[in-house]
Amino acid sequence: MQKELELKEIQQETLGLLRKIIQICDEIHINYFVAYGTLIGAARHKGYIPWDDDFDIWMTRPEFDKFVDYCKTNAAALLPYKLFDFENSPGYPYGIPRFCDTRFRMETAAHNVSLGLFIDVYPLDGLGKNISRAKRKILPREKLWKKCCRFQRAKKYYKSAHLLVNIPNYLVYLFSYLFPMAFYLKKLKNLSKMYSFEDSDYVECYTWEEPFCPKPKECFMDYEYLEFEGIKVKAPKNYDKLLRDIYGDYMVMPPVEQRKPAHNYKIYRNV
Repeated sequence: MQKELELKEIQQETLGLLRKIIQICDEIHINYFVAYGTLIGAARHKGYIPWDDDFDIWMTRPEFDKFVDYCKTNAAALLPYKLFDFENSPGYPYGIPRFCDTRFRMETAAHNVSLGLFIDVYPLDGLGKNISRAKRKILPREKLWKKCCRFQRAKKYYKSAHLLVNIPNYLVYLFSYLFPMAFYLKKLKNLSKMYSFEDSDYVECYTWEEPFCPKPKECFMDYEYLEFEGIKVKAPKNYDKLLRDIYGDYMVMPPVEQRKPAHNYKIYRNV
């Protein structure tokens, strides 16, 4: 019987994926930025948050597109590494791709796609110059497509206690099953074309399940290095302000009861 990898093993093996991504980015002359909890870990712990079970990176849309194109064009040469997304992997349920090491196997109730050990890659798309205008234009569509994706992934309807909320949600639930998941993920991806990245002052990841959180584009026009488990990684310029805008005082450790992995999956090493 195969032994499930422990958290420390997952963290250590994921560093191999990180080194491969860095190698690719250096080869094709693009940037990546450690993101979310990974960026907090780099800033606060010089490595993983002790209980973190994944690794996140941001890429600006122009550089993200180059990275995706490289990974798909060179898919055979990259093995055992592979970029999974909804366009090349039927049944893949997420709007962001995962760069995976297929020498490992994931078990999860969230989907049936045979992923391995992974790093999440978040594209940052333009939001124009006026956040309020962009919010009015994009947010209703973004929320609709994301809700359809959530209903399909959950394969159930979550009732609200409020009738006025419940009826619209139920209609969206019914609508979410009119088309396959890839239809709604494509709709999310198309939001990236609503504003020119080059002409925008703010950016956002439209395609992931996060609240509307505009970020100054200037933070991603340059980088500074942070240490992560002995590896130099790129962080957005002025990352401290960026993290405080998103999380508040991120240097304060959360309560003990919140110090646990965020995902429900198991990783095994293929034999």
